[in-house]
Amino acid sequence: MRLKYVVWLGLGLYVLLSATDWAFTFALLHGYPGAVETNPLAAACLARFGWGGLALYKATGVLVFVGAVLLLVRRRPILAAKLTGGACAVMLAVLVYTHGLLCEAHRDAVDRAQDAAWAQPKKGHSEPPVTGPGRCWFAQDPVLVQAAVPSK
Repeated sequence: MRLKYVVWLGLGLYVLLSATDWAFTFALLHGYPGAVETNPLAAACLARFGWGGLALYKATGVLVFVGAVLLLVRRRPILAAKLTGGACAVMLAVLVYTHGLLCEAHRDAVDRAQDAAWAQPKKGHSEPPVTGPGRCWFAQDPVLVQAAVPSK
């Protein structure tokens, strides 16, 4: 009987992780235009029906999974518990990966903003333009190169 409670707890966790996955996907795709949905079915739902379509797609997947586990828990509760645990582990891995993408995209956006702010001249300051060195420290002096080449 306690195993059924574990399954119910796992299903609740799976629903929570799935909702978090949708929120992370929304944040990534909405906040960073270069990001794309890599799941082709989810991308098609998003392209055709918008964010509501993507939410409906993900909710349908969750309902199908929950229904399958509820049918399975009556006859094979151990298998249902293992399946629920595995599904939660997969969803957690997806969330960790998506969180990493969000962090990377945020760092890139901050770096671009800092680079743009650094390149802008400050108001009220008239600094001379920055020029490169007259001679590069790793390149050979052209006069010395010509003198070192034996003439014919």
